[in-house]
Amino acid sequence: FLRIYSVLAWWNYHEYGMSHTHHHLFTLHPRGDREVVLPFGPAWKPLYLLQLFTLNVTGGMHTKGIKGHILATFVTAFDRYGSRRPDWMRSLYAGRPEARRTAVNWARFVVACHVGFAVVCFAYGLWILPVIVSLGPVIANWHSYFVGGPMHCGLRDHVPDFRKCVRTITLDPVSEFLYWHMNWHLEHHMFAAVPCYHLPKLHRAVADDMPAPRTLVGAWREIREVWRRQEENPGYQFDTPLPARSGAAPPPANPAAAAIGDIAPRELRVAA
Repeated sequence: FLRIYSVLAWWNYHEYGMSHTHHHLFTLHPRGDREVVLPFGPAWKPLYLLQLFTLNVTGGMHTKGIKGHILATFVTAFDRYGSRRPDWMRSLYAGRPEARRTAVNWARFVVACHVGFAVVCFAYGLWILPVIVSLGPVIANWHSYFVGGPMHCGLRDHVPDFRKCVRTITLDPVSEFLYWHMNWHLEHHMFAAVPCYHLPKLHRAVADDMPAPRTLVGAWREIREVWRRQEENPGYQFDTPLPARSGAAPPPANPAAAAIGDIAPRELRVAA
């Protein structure tokens, strides 16, 4: 399923696994996590909003674009090591030539699938199929932006307490299903190996120690207020209030001890 989805979405699951493992290990500590780097800039310019509801050319926060996603796959396929964050990807694969080769080979396979599909479709006059299939991930991807954006945006970085740097939000049942229950994002970061379909149950179990979940609209209002204040004070970050009965989370003695185990790429797994 992962490979089928990854082909259709122009998704390099190996790159993502390498990057996302570091994101979980060192959430919002830029020396170890450059998958998410704060602050995000506001993305409300009319041209970008138009792209979100039509054809996304440039890409952006939590959205795929032709330039930042599809063309990057071609660059990676030629082993020029390109990505939306090329310096980050180069550093992830530094000293790991076999892992890099795996990512490059996958990019080549994805490109070959889409190019081959387009050739067959054009040969039979079915030009609309490559538009629907190959450009599908970059057409009207507004939902990904508005649902995925609040997970970290506007919160604190350089803190070991996930409750200060991750949001949980509530969604309608359809959006929650399409987002694989990742709206329970704080719980996901605290217990990354818990299957996504158990995250609502996990939330109920630990709710007393958690900040109250935001609604989607409430989260975006919070983000907009943070952006407004950052225009006057660039260093401002929203400090999420914690339940009165809970204390601050101490930093781990060894960050590697917080590894996400066998759900990490083979090259990054930490021995028990």
